[in-house]
Amino acid sequence: MQKYRMLIQSVLVVVFGYIVFLPHIVPAQESLEGRSADQEFVLIEGKARNISLENNTITVKPNKGKKIKIVLDLATTFKGASSLKDIQKPNLVKVWYILDGENKRALKIEKMPDLGC
Repeated sequence: MQKYRMLIQSVLVVVFGYIVFLPHIVPAQESLEGRSADQEFVLIEGKARNISLENNTITVKPNKGKKIKIVLDLATTFKGASSLKDIQKPNLVKVWYILDGENKRALKIEKMPDLGC
């Protein structure tokens, strides 16, 4: 009886995990449609700290952790902004990127809405 109870609890924990985490995984996949399924990407959320139109880079400072410099290319898509020119310091942004050698290459940049009074 004890083994049966532990088995049921284990199954419930796994099911609960899928219910809780699946909604967070699916939107990330949907937001990067057209990308190779084997491309692993990283999502960073924070404030834009440095925007360089000349170098086509953005530096993002998450709430916790160090600033991260990310390189844009022609394949980078935008949401909430039409280009890097529409993002200013200290706009809140989400950036999906992949590691490309020593660079972090932006796949998608989403400018979060300004929440002013």
